[in-house]
Amino acid sequence: IPEHFPADKITRINGRLKMFTTLGILIGIACAGIALDFRSPVFVAVPAGQILIACTVILISAAGLIASLGITEYQAAAPDKPFPWAGPFHSLRDVFALRKDPLLLLAVLSDAFFYFLAALVVLVINTYGIDQLGLSRTVTSMMSVALMVGVSLGAVFASRIADTTNWTKVLLPGTSGMAAGLAAAALSVYVPEEQRVAALFASFILTGFCGGFFLIPITSFIQVRPKDSDKGQVIAVVGFCSFIGILLAGRIYTVLDGLMEPGTMLFCTGLTSFSAALILMVLLRWNSSIVRNILHLVIRGLLRLRYDIEVAGLEKVEKSNIGEGILFLPNHPAWIDPVIIMTILHGKFQPRPLADYEETNKWYIRPLMRLVHAIRIPSLAKNGRGSKDEITNGINRVAASLRAGDNVILYPAGRLYRSMYEQLGAKSAVHTILAENTGQRIVLVRTGGLWGSSFSWADGSPRLSRRWKTYLSFALANCLFFGPRRKVTVELAEPVYFPRHDDRITINQALEQFYNVDALPNLQVPYFWWQGSNPIARPDPEDQAVVRDLANVPESIKTQVKDHLQEVNKIPAVAMEDKLAGDIGMDSLALMELAAWLEKEFGMPIEDLESIRTVGDVALAACGQGVGTGEEKKQAVHPAWFRGDARKDLSLSWTESICQAFLGKAKAHPDKAIVADRISGVKTYRQFVMATMILQKKLRAIDSPNLGIMLPASVSASLCYFAALFAEKTPVMLN
Repeated sequence: IPEHFPADKITRINGRLKMFTTLGILIGIACAGIALDFRSPVFVAVPAGQILIACTVILISAAGLIASLGITEYQAAAPDKPFPWAGPFHSLRDVFALRKDPLLLLAVLSDAFFYFLAALVVLVINTYGIDQLGLSRTVTSMMSVALMVGVSLGAVFASRIADTTNWTKVLLPGTSGMAAGLAAAALSVYVPEEQRVAALFASFILTGFCGGFFLIPITSFIQVRPKDSDKGQVIAVVGFCSFIGILLAGRIYTVLDGLMEPGTMLFCTGLTSFSAALILMVLLRWNSSIVRNILHLVIRGLLRLRYDIEVAGLEKVEKSNIGEGILFLPNHPAWIDPVIIMTILHGKFQPRPLADYEETNKWYIRPLMRLVHAIRIPSLAKNGRGSKDEITNGINRVAASLRAGDNVILYPAGRLYRSMYEQLGAKSAVHTILAENTGQRIVLVRTGGLWGSSFSWADGSPRLSRRWKTYLSFALANCLFFGPRRKVTVELAEPVYFPRHDDRITINQALEQFYNVDALPNLQVPYFWWQGSNPIARPDPEDQAVVRDLANVPESIKTQVKDHLQEVNKIPAVAMEDKLAGDIGMDSLALMELAAWLEKEFGMPIEDLESIRTVGDVALAACGQGVGTGEEKKQAVHPAWFRGDARKDLSLSWTESICQAFLGKAKAHPDKAIVADRISGVKTYRQFVMATMILQKKLRAIDSPNLGIMLPASVSASLCYFAALFAEKTPVMLN
């Protein structure tokens, strides 16, 4: 159909096709009844009706075969695809592959659900009409006819109001209508007998109408959605899933038939359709306020099990006007405070958070980030200067979202507390946004009471993935509801006077002054009910400061580093002990530029930008002695290196060349380890000989008797050395 008709007519053509197909089925049913009642006056002992039907089927099949010969032949869209000899296993694999296209997968599953429901209803109708209601076979069969008439009408109606671009709008009314029709049919048993048949026919026509209305847009979407090279594969998946649904309906009917009355079974079928409608509502409205509100209530309830949250100032913050977003600026003492802040602000402001991509790229967090339309940027500490453009784009997106009227949560520090006080240094995100959005509304948010939580650095490395078993044991031991609660305060204030037009250092100092008022010390709240609920004050963790010795740094490098920092920051002088952020005013983006300069000027890549804190650190990094210059971790020697060792002296027989000696040892001990390094691993004589023979062919083609080899001591260097010898070249080893 998509090859013969334009896309805007696909739904209409499918509707007409379904209508004529249904009419053909109805005519066939009627003719079959007439034929079965036919009695031949000549051949009395022969079942003439059955023979007539058989002959008709054969004639129609032959006519179809002949007609197919006149169909235009099309070039296959994917002739290189292998034939799916495994049949259902291929189809099952293709079903899982549809996860990459959620809308197409939803359409395929919806189509399968329709045929599952239709097959189950047709099976139930017969027993419902004949066994439970005591209707004749003719009237009972006409109920199936009523169902198909409804399907035909619904298909035509759907072709008029839906198309392949808005097909999802038929799913909810379709499943809900089928549920209502089936429930009405099941409850017809309570209708007076003289009106019962009419009620049944109306119910099944309604069910069929909603089914046809549901099916046709789905069928049309499936026809046009896949690429040409995938259409046959997708149609096979549709047929596979539909017949699985039909087979499943038969098995379920067999089980339920012995457990309940047909009317009850019909009512349960209606409930199934209603449940499908609820599921579709959640899937289709996943980004809507309904799901967000439900999750908001659930998460807020869970937080109250552990936290006694007191909010101040929320009622004073007015909602933003259209086209005027609010920038919320909270402090960040622990991993749990973003969750708390979101539950407080969601009901009134529905803010979008700016989030760390690495920290939120976990399977249990990603769906929530999509739900709240989070703006995610990579971590500078983990991705280095390569993430500069993405971070800049993320800040620009925040500014654009605010101008569009969205409310945004941005954490100025960009990381968790390392002490009881917030320290912003020269962070520039807030300054950048305020410079771009003049007159931007800002609301300061101060969270207190979380320093000392297991979600903060006061209690070590805060990682939920490492402690979830511990949290689960706490919940079970406290019977979920009786654990001690940590008192948390959240204060919101919209400042009247704020240095929004000053430099970033002044802006950050104003933020620090707000955040650090009445800062609470490191407080540990007991985890179990029998320990009481009084918090215990603990000392802050010691700062793991690294003592850096600058004695071996040449004066020329110190001078070059200081001159560069003075030039890029436009300051008259710097000292080795000056802090890059606090004293010089360099933000994270400036640190990335500094790291690029170090690598370009001195050839020293910086892997951990957060380790470069002072001017002295920069000088050490320039000499390759910095903490963040990628010092290699020691690794244990692989056990394969020692395999086959014997306590006997090594010996080397006299030979005419190194190559002969090498081959002699390889022949005697082919599986013994001979060379290894951290990157290539352990290599045996057999592996080394094979690699040497392959490489020597490449080296032999070089038109020079001497080959310079400039490699570090490694498997590669040894391999090149021997390959050069076997290629009859002279290896010239260079450090």
